[in-house]
Amino acid sequence: MDEFLKAAHEKPGTLNVGTISVGSAQHLSAELLKSMSGANFVIIPFRTPAETVQALLRDDIQLVVDFPLALHGALAEHKLRPVAATGRVSAHALGGIPTVAEAGVPGYEATSWNALYAPSGTPQEPIEILNGALQEVLADPEIKRRAADLGIDTRAGTPADADAQMRADIAKWDKVIMDAKIPKQ
Repeated sequence: MDEFLKAAHEKPGTLNVGTISVGSAQHLSAELLKSMSGANFVIIPFRTPAETVQALLRDDIQLVVDFPLALHGALAEHKLRPVAATGRVSAHALGGIPTVAEAGVPGYEATSWNALYAPSGTPQEPIEILNGALQEVLADPEIKRRAADLGIDTRAGTPADADAQMRADIAKWDKVIMDAKIPKQ
């Protein structure tokens, strides 16, 4: 990652980064990398991860931003080499590669996460029961191990944690979208 960023600074606009779909988590992660690193590279959106892999192998692009699971086949066949994890912890499933922040972009973090939602007005008791069950399942060592093998960091939180994360992400990604001048659709 540090070599890519150095090259992008030395030869502005000559390196290409592949992602899928304008506005996707992958695309916005690349936009965040561009803005936070100050590197000047071209972001090229493709329709599928397979298209990004082919473009990388042809040297049409020099970096792909995507989920490890989407690139699993090419990674398993050693066609691709992981260079950095976009989250706050290194990717153990990818050989303990550094995070983007560790590779020279302090504060960079782009993660995808999931949450369960219930309709407004749902009584608190079923929410607490469901949340307790999720906490228990996601703490199971075997579940954690299997998820880690897929590049997934399992962490359970409270409904308040999910709400805070959602609100923070909306503000963060809205700024990225506005700064990159991505048209709203």
